[in-house]
Amino acid sequence: MHRRLMRTDAGYNQRVNEFDELAAHAPQVHDRDLTTYKVPVVFHIMDDGNAEMDLTDDQVRTAIKELNKSFRKVAGSFY
Repeated sequence: MHRRLMRTDAGYNQRVNEFDELAAHAPQVHDRDLTTYKVPVVFHIMDDGNAEMDLTDDQVRTAIKELNKSFRKVAGSFY
């Protein structure tokens, strides 16, 4: 969705580029606390009665693991 909006929505593209530019020039923070926080997460899974679209607990757990990788900017993760 992000890639499509970057190609098709000039306003979105401009906001993203402006944010990226600000982030690139933000002052370095060296006294950052590297504590790991546990944040409660709630998934709202909507069921339309279609068995092909049912999500398993394992799929939800995998989604959380991938989300954690993205927030940590682990190499190879989607961010």
